[in-house]
Amino acid sequence: PYYWEKKHYRDRPYPVTAELFEPTVPFAWLLNPTVGELIKPQRLMHPEYFGAAQPEEYGGRGMVTGVAGELGMGQLEPEAMLPRISPTDTNWRVTQGLYSTAEMMGLRGFMWNTLVEQLTGRPDFLPEGPVVQSARRATGFEREYWELNIGDPFMMTEFFRRILPHRRRQIEEYNPIKNMMPEWMPGPEHYTDFRHGDPYIKAEMGEARLPGAGYESLHRLHSGVPGTYDAVDRFLILSDIAPYSDEYQHYKALARQMTTKDKYWNEVVKRHVGQRAATQKEFEFLELEPPEEVTGPLRGFSTAYRRLIAATTNAAAVGEIIPFAPISKFFPYKTAVGTYKDYRIYGDMFTSWGHPGRDFVAPWLRKLRGRTEDLFGSEYIPGEEEQRRSFEDYFDRLKYIKYGNLSTLAEEQENKTLARKFKSVSKKTMTGLNVYGPWTSIYTAMPKRERSFFDAFVHARRQDREEILDMVPEPMQKLYKAQWNI
Repeated sequence: PYYWEKKHYRDRPYPVTAELFEPTVPFAWLLNPTVGELIKPQRLMHPEYFGAAQPEEYGGRGMVTGVAGELGMGQLEPEAMLPRISPTDTNWRVTQGLYSTAEMMGLRGFMWNTLVEQLTGRPDFLPEGPVVQSARRATGFEREYWELNIGDPFMMTEFFRRILPHRRRQIEEYNPIKNMMPEWMPGPEHYTDFRHGDPYIKAEMGEARLPGAGYESLHRLHSGVPGTYDAVDRFLILSDIAPYSDEYQHYKALARQMTTKDKYWNEVVKRHVGQRAATQKEFEFLELEPPEEVTGPLRGFSTAYRRLIAATTNAAAVGEIIPFAPISKFFPYKTAVGTYKDYRIYGDMFTSWGHPGRDFVAPWLRKLRGRTEDLFGSEYIPGEEEQRRSFEDYFDRLKYIKYGNLSTLAEEQENKTLARKFKSVSKKTMTGLNVYGPWTSIYTAMPKRERSFFDAFVHARRQDREEILDMVPEPMQKLYKAQWNI
């Protein structure tokens, strides 16, 4: 029963072997400690990563013989060996059972879960502390199903989603074991550590995207040698799974140098750089004007179609308060102006069913009022948003004054280098910004919430500019007027 664990003991290491039954399915909490203990009891692997146990913590331990013993597997004694929550811990199994039962119950389970959260302060029956990672994370049905990202088309998968709920992703899993990933892969310094634990579960469809036989069966290697990844191969992998890492920046420069004279690989590198840039976009906006390559009669049809979609989307958004109405799924395309109103003025990107009044009813009421005032030619800015903007502007001015004064003080002390640095920081504010300066300086100074819309608003149609000025903060109004030369 431990075939997979033995095969991947070094390259995909886990602290403990897998459970017999998927932990998140109903009644697994009862079956694993009974039937599971008879057929496939969980064994401790890599005990050197758990430290020494105290003498009083030891219970009776039998010898594990055969290959399991040679590989370092031992009988799992949570009290003696594990400083974290063990998958065999009774309390852990009970919380798993409560979670899977709540998910199976649907809306009633959600209400039960919300009530427990209000009483305990912990959602989804979460344990206190990290849980030792089980090899079931790699081999379980839960991973196979949820990595497909098939959603719920025509409500056909609701049954499977209830009996096979996703794992509780808020739980910190403990797996510090060094694997066999190469040193050029991001490690502990990156927000995703690919050099410890099982690297292939840290990215969806990891076997096809990380170095290994799966990747080589799907992708042509620039090196031409199986198992050998040169700078170009490393860049292509990192651009997919770690595009914000220092390693990505390093190998991007090398890959560009190595492919300047190879047309095929040069295009491959350019395409991956472009894909990485696309992932940094927070929103995809509906453009009201078709691309330049669309000409003739088709251009008129395309323009009319795009404007019809935009008008339909804006009108349908008011119906989002209706329970189970998939308005956003049927009408996902919004203009930059419509997106700004929905996610910067009326509501937010992140909503929770645990707070229906705050995250659903209140944004809908603001949206309804905003759409109503639009009909009369005025722009509605909620009080909370006005207050947030005033705070933002206050601290921006404070930063400008602070570093301006520091620059003056440094000049008085004849420290010109420090004075220039302080002066540079003061100019990276909306108060001290040169609105006609380079875009890099403008992007640095403007609030992060505004950056995703800047390019779209700068190139907005003339008839949309007045509406944009009415809804953005005052410092951004000055910036857009400068860019529009008005």
